[in-house]
Amino acid sequence: MSTYEANRYAFPATAITAGTFDNARLSSGSVTQHVDLSNLNASNLTSGSIPNARVPSGAVTQHVSAVTNTTGTWTPSFNSGSISITHGARYQRVGDMVKVFMYIRSTSLVNYNSNSVMVMSGLPITARNTGNTYDLVGLGTFQGRGSYGAMIHGIVRSNSTSVYFIKSGQNIQRISDFAGLSTQMRLTDVDHYATQRNFHSAFDNNNNSHMILEVTYLV
Repeated sequence: MSTYEANRYAFPATAITAGTFDNARLSSGSVTQHVDLSNLNASNLTSGSIPNARVPSGAVTQHVSAVTNTTGTWTPSFNSGSISITHGARYQRVGDMVKVFMYIRSTSLVNYNSNSVMVMSGLPITARNTGNTYDLVGLGTFQGRGSYGAMIHGIVRSNSTSVYFIKSGQNIQRISDFAGLSTQMRLTDVDHYATQRNFHSAFDNNNNSHMILEVTYLV
């Protein structure tokens, strides 16, 4: 028959209902067997902040949509006259925005007698398609030689790789060309777009006429 003297150091832990154990009375194994800090479930983190050094970059970037970031060269061309690229025609795309710029010189004259709209093509990335070809999705400036060489607007329209030019002094309230408006109110009318003859003084065939352009547009 066991006695109290024999069992007084073997009583069950359930009998301890009050008080606090001294740290020295608890072995480390008694605690860590129930806590796995090397494999802690993130669902157990309910407050506080994780130091930057404890979060791998992959844990962040996997939840961030990839941002397209590209750069390169492009080849502008006009539908009248010819050009030579002097100090580069480059572009930079960041996400859904593209910035293009160029520094060129003319190598031949434009058609001075033509009232055809002057168009510069060759944008490196097709502009955003809004579903309406009349929508304006890009804007920039052009500067060349002569009376027409003043800084003017270059525009990019929906789903296009071309730049059109708005003649100096045009009333902005009139540059609308939604279907149904009269031809005198449309951007397709030469009264609002710059024509080839408007660029006569900006082009020559002696490599003396230099031009610059920058445009930013949506993609």
